[in-house]
Amino acid sequence: MSLEKYHFDIAALVGKSLAGQLNQEEQSVLDGWLAESEENREWYAQISAEPFKLKKLEALKQIDSKSAWAGLKKKQRGKKQRRLMPVWIKYAAAVILPIAIVMGYLFSDNLNVFKRNELPEISPGFSQATLVLDNGKAIRLNDIEENALRVETGAELKLSEKHLAYEQLKTEKAAKPVYNQLIVPRGGEYVLTLSDGTEVYLNADSRLRFPVNFEGNIRKVELEGEAYFKVAHNKAKPFIVNAGGMDVRVLGTEFNISAYKDEPAVYTTLVNGSVSASTADGESTILVPGEQAALEIRSGRLTKQTVDVSFATAWRNGRIRFRDRPLDEIMSNVERWYDVKVIYEDDDLRKMTFGCNLDRYSNIEPLLKVFEANGLLTMSINDRVITVRHASH
Repeated sequence: MSLEKYHFDIAALVGKSLAGQLNQEEQSVLDGWLAESEENREWYAQISAEPFKLKKLEALKQIDSKSAWAGLKKKQRGKKQRRLMPVWIKYAAAVILPIAIVMGYLFSDNLNVFKRNELPEISPGFSQATLVLDNGKAIRLNDIEENALRVETGAELKLSEKHLAYEQLKTEKAAKPVYNQLIVPRGGEYVLTLSDGTEVYLNADSRLRFPVNFEGNIRKVELEGEAYFKVAHNKAKPFIVNAGGMDVRVLGTEFNISAYKDEPAVYTTLVNGSVSASTADGESTILVPGEQAALEIRSGRLTKQTVDVSFATAWRNGRIRFRDRPLDEIMSNVERWYDVKVIYEDDDLRKMTFGCNLDRYSNIEPLLKVFEANGLLTMSINDRVITVRHASH
């Protein structure tokens, strides 16, 4: 293999990685290249962190997008794609431009940076939550010490900056179960350990209602928003999550539930173990790892499909990762995590499809530049409002 082709193939892999389009084989090749040297790893970190600063992209912005893609499609019809080459046409905005940027790094002797309009800085979310006690009192966890919280709740618990953990009390059965509610605002996330040892990772704009102690024959909680569950195994006490009309019943397993009120469906994605998803109408389905149940809100229809669970759980692993999804779906997640509002100049902008694979804890600018890179739209920020417009040519 020539050095030039080797560089091109690596550029393609890095471009696809930035766009969230790598398959397992390609990821293995890229991992091998990263393992070859510290220089490779440093370079990859640089390209991932600041992906849109090259002069190469300035030239790309001057291209008539429609004509360029028409020409590229014509060329590709006459050529056999290389095994490690990206899917050029389908992921144009998300893959081609990142590859062009990477190629600029690989084949340029000087890394000239072009000047561009800087977007106002918007920081990512962070660990923050409010605990609502059974008596209705709300306590912001970022503003209270562990001992004071114990006094307020009367519960055995541990509190850290990012994590609240309850411990099971060995007392006589209470006359009435005591419920607490953990509320995570927009721009937040938090980790909760329930008294049975179950770990719950709550995403932004989410809330979980739960008993301080699990009594009786079941362990039941109520979720609004999104959370990743690592359920402590207890064969004698099934764990049930009620989320937006879907009941998810497990014994001990790991799964993700997305049940936001402004979304068209409730999704349960199974990572490990086995779960049963059911509705109030009596529909039910059993999931195995790698499957996702979806409850459509309007129709009440319950469906099941095989999915790549890494996309559903990407947020829990610190990534903003999508593949070929409508812009408005991606931006709904962005709104919650960065605590911003998105306005579209035209509704057709909402349905443009993109892929991305970026650090969830970075400022918002690199993500917005991924969308602008197709040359078909621009994004501006005023205060915490992002306006999406057609690009002017």
